[in-house]
Amino acid sequence: MSGTGSRALLASYLRQAQLTQLSEIAPLNNGLSNQNFYVRGTHPSHEGEGQWVLRVNSWASSQICDRNAEVANWQVAAAAGLAPKMVYISPCNQFYVSQFYPQPQMDWSIFSAENAADFVGLKDQGIAAQQPKPQGQHALMLDCSAERLLLTLLNGLSKLPEPDNKMSVDKQWRTYLQRLQAMQVKIVNGASHVHDAVICHTQRVANNVSIQKRQLSLLKSWQQVYEQLNAKSVQVEHMLQRLNSCLIRQQYSHRDLNPFNILLVDNKLNCIDFEYACSSHPLCDLAAVLASHSLSKIQCQWLIQQYLTSNVNLNHLALHCVDAAVDLYWVFAVCWALQMVFDHLVNEQGVNINTDKLNSAEEYLACAQRYLTLISQA
Repeated sequence: MSGTGSRALLASYLRQAQLTQLSEIAPLNNGLSNQNFYVRGTHPSHEGEGQWVLRVNSWASSQICDRNAEVANWQVAAAAGLAPKMVYISPCNQFYVSQFYPQPQMDWSIFSAENAADFVGLKDQGIAAQQPKPQGQHALMLDCSAERLLLTLLNGLSKLPEPDNKMSVDKQWRTYLQRLQAMQVKIVNGASHVHDAVICHTQRVANNVSIQKRQLSLLKSWQQVYEQLNAKSVQVEHMLQRLNSCLIRQQYSHRDLNPFNILLVDNKLNCIDFEYACSSHPLCDLAAVLASHSLSKIQCQWLIQQYLTSNVNLNHLALHCVDAAVDLYWVFAVCWALQMVFDHLVNEQGVNINTDKLNSAEEYLACAQRYLTLISQA
């Protein structure tokens, strides 16, 4: 989208946020659900021209996120120097404006690697005497002491005041299950109606039949992933038991510390996207980092050791529960992705026929299928 097109589309938001004398507007690609825009212009909170991020919250993510809690938890982190400052919050939390931090040194998202942590080393506590010399981004991770920067961020977040919105891992799992069970009923009904429509309309407009077959494929694939996840219920219950065994008390948790939500600012890390921040299990943020970052085995083990040593909210069993926390991270990722598929696929009138919505549903479904493979086999 061109700068002129962006400005026309977002004109009302920009006026409402008091962003003026605009010299540049451009879409930012990061973010799986919400829309983010880079804005260069003036704002009453800053003298002269500044750089800003305008985030437009998606309807789908708002269905599973407490926006008031998101804002409160973001502001707490920003006050502690762990997040960009928010300068405007729209009524009903439809969109936000925050500081934009350029990433001239490196974009932390290049360190993204699903299932990057090698948990052979976590389970047997063994470290190979000789490891291959790191190359490319792995070498850069070592050079910039990524594990030390991550530890500082993790420790900083853990010491923030405990949020009012509390979400234990047990409660999160039950909440996700209830939502998915309700969605599954609508998915089954939708699949039946679409199947009948395909049969009735086979001789009609070819384009309609093509869309209906696409809908049917998405609906059936959603059910398959849901059933595969449901089949892991006993395994998930075991994960929850292990995590409860090492818990002393809950703490501030960002709950989504993947590399796309981390910025390098003045040689320290900041985080963004506080949609799921809450009071939760102390291993949640560590697990998110281990699961999503391209860290070496040695870096993982150092980070785990240092984090657990300084964390007062975990007991001596925590070391043996880290792998369960990582598995649960992927379980919750599957749940989130399935909900996003549903919200793009099904509406009040039935199954969506909007091509863009179907495209998004297919992207989220691919995420759900990928995340499912990252859960350890029982």
